[in-house]
Order: sequence, then C-alpha cells, then structure tokens
Amino acid sequence: MFNIGIIGGAGRMGSWFSQLFLSHGFNVGIYDIDKCRIKELSEKASIKIHESLGSLVKENDIIMIAAPLKVTPCIIERIRSTLTYNNKVNKIVFDIATFKSNFIHLYEHYPQTVKVSSVHPLFGPGAKTPGKYTVVIVPVPSRESDSEITEDLFRKLGFKIKRMDYKLHDKIVALTIGISHVVGLSLAFLTSSYEISYIEELSGTTFKYLTIHFKSAIQESEDFFEYILSENNIRVYVKELINILNTMIEKPQEILKNINKVREYWNADKTKEAYTKMYQCLETIILQENDCP
Repeated sequence: MFNIGIIGGAGRMGSWFSQLFLSHGFNVGIYDIDKCRIKELSEKASIKIHESLGSLVKENDIIMIAAPLKVTPCIIERIRSTLTYNNKVNKIVFDIATFKSNFIHLYEHYPQTVKVSSVHPLFGPGAKTPGKYTVVIVPVPSRESDSEITEDLFRKLGFKIKRMDYKLHDKIVALTIGISHVVGLSLAFLTSSYEISYIEELSGTTFKYLTIHFKSAIQESEDFFEYILSENNIRVYVKELINILNTMIEKPQEILKNINKVREYWNADKTKEAYTKMYQCLETIILQENDCP
C-alpha cells in the first residue's frame, strides 16, 4: 500500500483525511507546525510524525497539501525544490485549497517524473460518508493527464468526481462558497447589534434555518475569512450583491422578474420539496433541541 504524507496534517481537513486514508489501509505520515496537536493525533492512531517537511516529501509516495491557503504557494515551491534537489521521482503531489488561480501555475515547473494536480473537496471535516460528497479535480494547465491518478485515488475512496478548469472552478466557488460565507458573516454581524437572546426567542422558521448557517460559518478561522474577503472573484460578487440590495430597495419589481428565471430552473415541485426539507431539518434537529430540558 502507498505511503501518503499530509502537510498540515494536524489541521481540521488534514486530520480528517488522515483518518480516511488509515481506514483504507494507507500508511499515513503528517507534518505540521502545531506540535501539541500532532502529539495528540499520534497517540490516537498509528500515524507517523515527520519532524520536517523535507522528511515527509522524501519518504512518501503521495503528498497532500492541507495547509492554510496563504502558505500553500510557498509549500508547493518547497516541495518542488526538495524533489529536484534529492532527485526524487514517481511522486504524486496535490493540494486541497479552496481557490486555485494564485498558485496552480507553480505546478507547471515540477519535473515530469512527478504527477501534479489540484483538488477541491466540496465538504468540510463534519462529513461522515464519502459517497455523499463530491471532490473536484482541477488539472494543472499543460499537465492535464497528471490528474488521472489523483482522480482514480479519490474515486476509489468513494467520492463522486467532477473535473473542472481552474478559472471556471474559482469563479463558481467564489459564489457557492465565498458568498455563502459573506452572507453568514453579514447575518452574524447584524445579529450582534441586538440582544441575541431576544432574536433567538422571536426567530421565525426561516431565520432559525439561517442561524444554523451563520453559526457554522463563524467557527472558521480569521485567516480563512481574510483570504475569502481578499479573493478577487468574491469581491466582484460582493459588489454585485450590494447593487442587488440597492435595487431591491429602489426597484423591487426588477429583482422579482429575475427571480422568475430561477423558478423556471427549479420548478414548483422542486421548490415545494425544498420547503418540506427545510421543515424536516427544523423539526428533527433545531426545534427538537429547543425542547430539551
């Protein structure tokens, strides 16, 4: 079985994937600057702890980068230097960063003897069943065939697979992930202006549902939020959102006309189904919690 090394293996996603790979029989090694968390993980499972990034790169067949977004480009370069200097071949290297545009071209400089790719898991560390989730494979320009091995790896782990060009990926993800976090942060900020206990007591069903979203969003790190808010595609969408809100106040009928396009895509049966599912979530989780003594 392959040896897989995870850089940032003590982080939330890194440790999640460590357990997944272990459950599939991989030999797992991790490197992380969080020494306390590393020790805690090693005591719970048979994970090899690497004292340096170089050690992890040299000793593992597959190298996953699960480090914070802002240091991912630097790590990609360090891995390349280590592989080149030590003449290491037949390695597989990929990251699981949210956005790709800022660094994906760095992979183009890797030796041809190393297979490189970029990956985006469309889920967080709360996921339980791989088969319910999608992993996006984002090929490196001019090295698209390298992604076949990584794609096969995640398919064998049970995930649904989607391939996508990095430009389109980043544009779509800026909306689906970036703006959802922006909306969550905005609601949390708005809520902070009032007595929160009153808001909880007087919340209607829809706001109770939205509360789950922004409670989940605000547990992300400040580094993640700063990165999200600095990403260019997201900033474009935020400006569009501000324009939409202004139009909603001044010319609400224009907004309603455009919403009809969405209604046509998701027909009446789908929207009714969504309403039913919302109440199922409310009654099985949220409202049930409120009934607890």
